[in-house]
Amino acid sequence: MFFIVTGAGTASVAQQSATYSDGILAGSKGDYAITFKIWKSLADAGDAPSQNGLGQLYSKGQGVKKDQSEASKW
Repeated sequence: MFFIVTGAGTASVAQQSATYSDGILAGSKGDYAITFKIWKSLADAGDAPSQNGLGQLYSKGQGVKKDQSEASKW
């Protein structure tokens, strides 16, 4: 989710769909926190590649605390 601040100081939400590939791109730049945010949202919606990706992030401790128990859930 992205926020745009208008001149009046109020924030409006600009919906932009992130994809699994966007998560890969963020990870390739070392930004695993962004990868996690993207994949978590997709995984919660049932996206299997993102669910697997979350498992890998937890397994390696990339963008999240390393947690083998949590990794196995995904």
